[in-house]
Amino acid sequence: MMKISSQLLFLLPLAMGIGVAMSLQNALNNQLREYLHSPLQAALLSFLVGTIVLA
Repeated sequence: MMKISSQLLFLLPLAMGIGVAMSLQNALNNQLREYLHSPLQAALLSFLVGTIVLA
């Protein structure tokens, strides 16, 4: 029988959550690009929001 460590029990949901977040970010960026009619403006807005959140 395989032992499951507590670290694995923490990392597995974290990895799944990161995968879901990446898919969600892709969908949101596509909608933002369509709304602004410019991929450059969508990227700038996305990075601006990310920078503000990190700060």
